[in-house]
Amino acid sequence: MLAERTTSPILTVLFLLASCTACNPAAPQNATPTGIYSREPTGTSPIEQPTWTMQPTETDRFPTYENNFESLTDAAAGGITSNQNGIPTESKSTIRINKDIVHSGSQSLEAYGTIGSPASSSISIDFPVRSLIGKDSLDLSNKILSVSVFIPKDSPIDKVYFAFSKGSQFAIIPVLVVGSDVKGRWFSNDINLSRFFENQSAVAFGRPRNIAENILWDCDMISLVGQRFAEGGTPSASFIVDDLKWSDVPYSLDSIPVDKSVDSLRKYADLRNLKIGSLLLVYDHTDYMMDPRYVQTLAQEFNLVSGINTTWPGRKTENPSDMDLQYTHNDEIFKLYAGAQLSQKGATGGWHVMLPQWILDEDFHTIQPYLESRIEKDVSRYKGNIFLWDVFNETVADADDGMEFRNRQHKGPSAGDIAPYGFSYSPWVNGSDTSLIWTAFVKARQTDPNAKLFLNDFDNEQIGQPKAETFYHLVADMKKEGVPIDGVGFQLRVWINGDTVGTWNYRQSIKAYLDRVDRSVKRYADLGLFVEFSEVEVGIRIDDIDLSTSAGQKTYEKRLATQAEVYRGLAKIAVENKNVAAFIIWMVSDRYQQGAVAPGYGDTSLFDAEYKPKPAYYAVLEELKKQ
Repeated sequence: MLAERTTSPILTVLFLLASCTACNPAAPQNATPTGIYSREPTGTSPIEQPTWTMQPTETDRFPTYENNFESLTDAAAGGITSNQNGIPTESKSTIRINKDIVHSGSQSLEAYGTIGSPASSSISIDFPVRSLIGKDSLDLSNKILSVSVFIPKDSPIDKVYFAFSKGSQFAIIPVLVVGSDVKGRWFSNDINLSRFFENQSAVAFGRPRNIAENILWDCDMISLVGQRFAEGGTPSASFIVDDLKWSDVPYSLDSIPVDKSVDSLRKYADLRNLKIGSLLLVYDHTDYMMDPRYVQTLAQEFNLVSGINTTWPGRKTENPSDMDLQYTHNDEIFKLYAGAQLSQKGATGGWHVMLPQWILDEDFHTIQPYLESRIEKDVSRYKGNIFLWDVFNETVADADDGMEFRNRQHKGPSAGDIAPYGFSYSPWVNGSDTSLIWTAFVKARQTDPNAKLFLNDFDNEQIGQPKAETFYHLVADMKKEGVPIDGVGFQLRVWINGDTVGTWNYRQSIKAYLDRVDRSVKRYADLGLFVEFSEVEVGIRIDDIDLSTSAGQKTYEKRLATQAEVYRGLAKIAVENKNVAAFIIWMVSDRYQQGAVAPGYGDTSLFDAEYKPKPAYYAVLEELKKQ
């Protein structure tokens, strides 16, 4: 862990003299920062870790029930119905066997008919528990439920989710099985229903929580519900399912199955003392712990998890120290991955979006104690156990905003609850006064003198580009004035278009882009600072190809190869520059498209939606394995 490393004497002096100006000597040219860890290779064999349990085989993962509907000759005779789960609907549908579109074996089940015109209308496939296992009910409270789903491209259905019934009562656990972004191809999903009981703030649509728990404990019908988003006519609608399975949860919060005998990104990143990580989100309606393959793949392939991030309370307290920050989900993430020996990254301090109204409207001169209290609470809670903290996020304005920083003077059109005053507004900067950002770093260092503190942003990785230069000069000034900053974050959320890569504002050839990133990393080393690749996404165009055709598949494979070229280049930069502290991919799998880099672009990760390694995975692995 970071806290176990030697703290730089220079940084200690900087902390003590944080209010002074220009008190530290200039860093030597091409200096590698010290104080986090050595990036020298540690040997020829993987670092020994505490004993881990071995990863179960695919056969062992589903010992309880599996049904691919091969023996079914008549759905109705088998007790399988449609729209009988208690969910109100104007739709009319039935169930039939489909032998043309299958995930495994020779047949699948299809719900088809006409869907109601109101938004949220649905059709469903309803499986009475008795028709599946010959018993009246099933306890799902400690089960992983799995299914494969196919939504035809011309179907008006936008999403498919699970619903559960007991008598006339139903409950919908807010976990998406498949969405419209994967229409026209099979999508398989595993859902850990035990997480609903562990995550006490989770809600069930349609029923109070206590009733939803009772339904899961004694469920008599499992339904797959296909729903439309928008109001419209009553067109034909269908979706197809295959391979319904369930099993007991194979791990606990104290033990994630990991197989250290096989090649993995984690094994070779450990050898280089490089952190390679990914994100885990746990909120009321977005809980990746409900997906066991996400949880297990993160532990198997990565040595760092990014997920510790507290939200501001909805109401202001008179005394800043009385703010009630909720740590339940953060503590769950910490416990889960501490047991699997993963380092952890946290975020604290300020961001310009997802803030409560009272923070947005608080006076610049009275907001400081609330910022400091939040940082003190966050950092002290996990003191000595966080690899690095992002203390502030996205402070520099976008290139087309015509200003240096997001600030109080730039209220724009509302972006809804996420940014009521627009994306250029920030309560943390007043004009060009960035003193609150500096204050945040000083407070974090005071709270944990060994904490490693980073400033994170996007579009800041290409040396010579306007936003990157503004960001660099901000950081250089902070360093010059003795602010205790240890490193910077490059989000690296980009997409490929033809032979160029970048974002809306800055696009280059792949070679030129990688060269700019490499030179940018090196100039931060000259300042004595680390760099984290903090939210890496490399998107490819996915909305203009039909993967059901051979031509579409070839185009997709070509784009995956280009994606692998970019990931390989970024991995090479991380390996060769010893001031790169971490390489963090935004999502473990293409299954989740949050943060999709641009409309029509996606599949940004190293693993596909089925958690199979993509060409980009092997490109990164090869760079990590090079001597």
